[in-house]
Formats: sequence, C-alpha cells, structure tokens
Amino acid sequence: MQTGLFQHPSEIITALNQSMTDNAWRRVLEMFVPTHLADGIQIQEYAGIDREKLRRTLNKVLAITAGMPPILHALDHSISRPGVRGRGRRIYLLGETGALLLIELGYEGVHACNLQNDTAIAHALAMLDIHKTAEQMQVTIQTDRELNFGNQVIRPDHQVKLPNGQMILYEIEQFASHETARRVRESIFHKRSFFTSMEAKNFLPEVRMILNLQPGTREWENTVHLWKNICTESGEQEKLGFRLLVISFSEFLIQPEWDLQASGRWTDVTVAPEKTQSQNILMEDSIVEEPYNSDDTGNDDYVVVNAAGQVFNEKNGESLPNPDFGLFNLACAIYAGSHSESHYWKDAAIPYTSIHMLKTLLEKRRGLLIDLNTLMDHGRRGESGGLVVFHMQAVIDCFLSHYHWESEGVLTVRAVANSWGESPPFTISVKAMVTPSPMDIWKHSSEIDRGLGWVLRALFKYSKLLGLNEPKFFS
Repeated sequence: MQTGLFQHPSEIITALNQSMTDNAWRRVLEMFVPTHLADGIQIQEYAGIDREKLRRTLNKVLAITAGMPPILHALDHSISRPGVRGRGRRIYLLGETGALLLIELGYEGVHACNLQNDTAIAHALAMLDIHKTAEQMQVTIQTDRELNFGNQVIRPDHQVKLPNGQMILYEIEQFASHETARRVRESIFHKRSFFTSMEAKNFLPEVRMILNLQPGTREWENTVHLWKNICTESGEQEKLGFRLLVISFSEFLIQPEWDLQASGRWTDVTVAPEKTQSQNILMEDSIVEEPYNSDDTGNDDYVVVNAAGQVFNEKNGESLPNPDFGLFNLACAIYAGSHSESHYWKDAAIPYTSIHMLKTLLEKRRGLLIDLNTLMDHGRRGESGGLVVFHMQAVIDCFLSHYHWESEGVLTVRAVANSWGESPPFTISVKAMVTPSPMDIWKHSSEIDRGLGWVLRALFKYSKLLGLNEPKFFS
C-alpha cells in the first residue's frame, strides 16, 4: 500500500501489520499512551524489545509513513535526569499521526506531545517509569488525569487503586526553592481543597510524593525543607486534611510500594519535629544571634540562584528574544550602497547612498532614534578621551541591543581612543566571530566587521545628516 493512498488511520494500521506481523510497532506506540513521550531504554524495557529490534521497527514505521506527519520524532538533544547515569538517552515524542493511530486503536485523550521544556520532559519520563512499573505489578493506575470536585479541578500525576479499593494520589516532584514556593503553596492549597470535598471520600487522605532528586544532596535537603515549611505554614495535618509522604525516585523504583500502609522509608513532611522544653527555653532566652548560619553559605546561594535560573527559563525560555543575525545583512547592505570594490575611487566621496539608507532605517525604527538621541545629549564638550569613549560605547550598545546583541563575546564592538595626533581621534573596532549560513549574503566575517563598523561610525560622523542630535561629548 502506497503512502499516498492512505485515507484513514486504519489503512496505516493495516500497512504496519502487514510489514510487521509480530506487532512490534504497536507495542512501541502504546508506550506513548500515558505521557506521550518515552526514551529508548524505557521502550526497550517495557515493550520487551532489544535495541536492534527497536531500530528496525522505527525504520519500517518511518518508511511506511514517509511524507506524512510523524508518528514519532526524536528530541534534538538529550537531557539530564537525576539518578540516570551514562550518556544521554534518545528521547522520542509522539507525533500527530501517532496520536491518530492510538485513537484509532481505542485509546482516549491521546494527543501529539507538545512539551518543549527540559524540566517538563524529565518529569514526564519519570511519570512513565511509575506508570509502567505499576502496570507490570498489576496495579490499577491512571496517569495525568483530571479530578473534578465542585467547580474546581486538580490533575495529579497518578491515581492508584489500593488493595482495599480506596484510591491514593502519587505525585512526582522536582527541585523546589524559594523561587517555586508559590507553586508549592498552590499545590498544597488545591489538595487541601480536594480532601475536604465530597469527591475525596473514596481517597485515602494521603499524598505520596516521589522526589526526582538524589537523596542526601543539598538539592534534596532544600526541597524537603521547603515542602515541610510550607506544610507547617498551611496548618497541622488535621487542618490540611491529608498527610504528605516523601521518598526518592530511585529508592521507590528499587522497591515500589502500593500498599495501604506506607513503610518507614517514607518521610512525613506534614509533621513538624517537636522542640524539647530545653530547646524552647534556649530560643526564648537567646539574645545574641549566632555569627554563622549554616544555611547561608555559598553552596546554599548556588542552589537558590540555580533554581531561580531554572524557574525563569521554564516561564520565559521560549519567549526570550534571540540575537538577530539579520543585523549583519542589514549593515553589509547599507555599507555596500556607497562602497564598491570595483569602483574603489567612490570611497573618496561622501557616501550619500549609505547615509540615506541608514537614515531610512532610523526613521523606520523611531524607538531606536529616540534612544540614540537621548544618549547623544549626554556629556559635554571638552571631556577627556576616556569619557568620550564611555559615551560612544553607550551609543553603540544601544544600537546593538535593539537587535538583541551585546558588544562582547561572539560579537565584540569597542569604541577606541586613538593615539595622540592620529586622525580620527576616536574609532570603532568590530570583530564578529560568526559562521555565515546559506541564507546570508556575506562571504567572510571581515565583511561584517567592515559593514557594521561603518554603520556605527556613521552614527557619530554623519549624525546631522542622519537626523540625529550631534553628540555633545565631542569637542
């Protein structure tokens, strides 16, 4: 059956069955039902096929569905996971056609995987491990399903049926810090609301949290400490309506627990350690604080700022602007307007065409023009060479920032004061360490250096012709 003749998912299924009579393709595809992604080792272990079998199966699937939206596609990079050693595993995401096939096979709520954040992907991979482990032990489990109560909803990672028929929530959590404290509070608040609702009557008032961190590390200690503090802030166990138990991901997988009574391996973070009477007296009578706080160390700062970076990337990573490489094509085009290798004598004339092109750019980018004029008005005549360079650099940085570039690193741009008696007294040095791509017009990075250097120098040399304020800091 040719790919072009496929009119319905059932036809693709027929073609796959004819190509692979052992249904290996189906065992692979069904791995993606719980979380819509899986890594290569998970597929091999849970689907019962070796590495070579997986490779052949994926190649056949790709051949049969060539030209169609993907059934699966591989993540373009590996990600680190706590407790998973060795080289990065190949991670596969469920594609549009794969989702349609699973729906045709009778699985509901399946969709193409749209996760892009590495932390979310690592979380989903951990969820898959828990789900498949439960299935192998013949434990009834629902993964990533909504729980409606009243006019509210929560979406726990797992809902597990206990031997007595009751249900219990299992959650997987990552590193938590002061930056994520708000999310932790919201999680506890929502669960408190659930366990006080009528819909929770068949649920054990307990949440078992599997922490995807290495126990004993600073990240582990800080995360457990944060959850414990927020649980304490939210009230005692009776007010919360449930208790929260913690175990490490690696320890859980070594010996999974689905029993009604949790073993002593779990830590109850809803129970605050009681202070002895002598400890209370010491705290009340203490006047002078200890000069050293063991929780306020450089390593502690490292954990906090690392977490802050992780949370920031989770919230903003996809929306942050990238450096605009179009700036280089733009600068080269403006420079070429009046400068030609074949007519080198034109360099002796005032470059009116290039000036006009640059002026048109500034008129188009009114925000850039306003920002540049503000900086041109800084300083005063007669300032020292060092201050002039300082003001020039501010103008340069302003121009580059509008294209999301910095003036150091891959692109290095510096205002320079020349030696005494040289003309001009100030110039601009540009060094671009970039590799041209097929869509770029330049042949060498030196073209960028020359073109962008001229554009930036023109801001000062031809400011009046460009509609800019003349720089006050030039004498």
